[in-house]
Amino acid sequence: MRPYELRVYTLRSKETLNFYTNQIYPRHLGSFPLFGIEPHGIWTVKDGAEPRAFVLVSYDSGEDPVAVVRRYMQSPEFADEIKDWDPSNIVSVASTLLEPTTSSHLA
Repeated sequence: MRPYELRVYTLRSKETLNFYTNQIYPRHLGSFPLFGIEPHGIWTVKDGAEPRAFVLVSYDSGEDPVAVVRRYMQSPEFADEIKDWDPSNIVSVASTLLEPTTSSHLA
């Protein structure tokens, strides 16, 4: 079974949220498969006061998501994808590892 992760990014402003969701995140989609990361979507809060992005991903079965993310974030692919981005625009990242129930269509 693939391990799933919900990552919640809190951004510095609505402008940085828009740049992240429209410029930075789409760049990751090409390199995710190289690291066994499968994207399932990105969402923002409708009329949300806090600029947050919710990203659902899964990892190859048997992989440790923490180790995969570490390898990915140390890769030249990741460095290239964020070259025009100030990482301090991300105020915080909350990660929740999820386990699909047997009735989930994502299981």
